[in-house]
Amino acid sequence: MTTTSRQVIVGKTIALEIDVRDATGQRSDADSLPEVAIIDETDYVRKTISTSGVMRIDTGRYRFNYTVPAGANTGVWTDHWRAVLNGFTTE
Repeated sequence: MTTTSRQVIVGKTIALEIDVRDATGQRSDADSLPEVAIIDETDYVRKTISTSGVMRIDTGRYRFNYTVPAGANTGVWTDHWRAVLNGFTTE
């Protein structure tokens, strides 16, 4: 798993992406769209986990565009993804 840190300005949109890989390390489409949740630095869930807004952009690659709301707190936020590949769930 790769973790990337980026600075995002309040009111701007960030493209969050994941690659789903099989046991051999090759990108592979998930059984269905992955789910994503957004949690802020106070552990407040800004977006509950769902497939809403998630799109497939290439084989095994998925994107969710998130606009940081006005008045949002500064800190380290987390995008939490969950995908199912060949019947197995990974987070």
